[in-house]
Amino acid sequence: MTFRELKFACSSLSQHLVTLGIQPGLLVPLCFERSKWSVIAMIAVLQLGAACVCLDPAHPKARIRDILDRTNAKYIITSPLKQHIMADTDATVVTIPVSDAKATVGEFSAPRVTPHDTAFIIFTSGSTGMPKGILMEHANLATSIRHYSSMMRINQETRSSFC
Repeated sequence: MTFRELKFACSSLSQHLVTLGIQPGLLVPLCFERSKWSVIAMIAVLQLGAACVCLDPAHPKARIRDILDRTNAKYIITSPLKQHIMADTDATVVTIPVSDAKATVGEFSAPRVTPHDTAFIIFTSGSTGMPKGILMEHANLATSIRHYSSMMRINQETRSSFC
């Protein structure tokens, strides 16, 4: 997948998610196997100013349910392979790739996101009892990317076979 294709996929998904009602400040759980769609979903949610809550599909259903309850999830984004995990939720489950979404023609106009808006909520392992949700703001995410990219020798020339 080229960067142009990635940008188009993320913007198309963002526009589709806006039509469903996803807006800045919402916590949006994501449940995927390892695929390009997990990355596309994360970027699309972040573009909207919403926050990603990554769910591990290998975790017990009770843990996933607890996270969904604690985040008051209104929307969940998942893949066709993992949608069965979300079968008993009241949230709107969005399965991607979205077959009925219309392809976008123009540029996506993202809402304003500040450095202190939440980007991710990461739940701890729960070794002391109940897992705790740790907030990562956009500023923290940007700092981590800038810091670890050079250590991992990731730059504009880096290519991955992941996508």
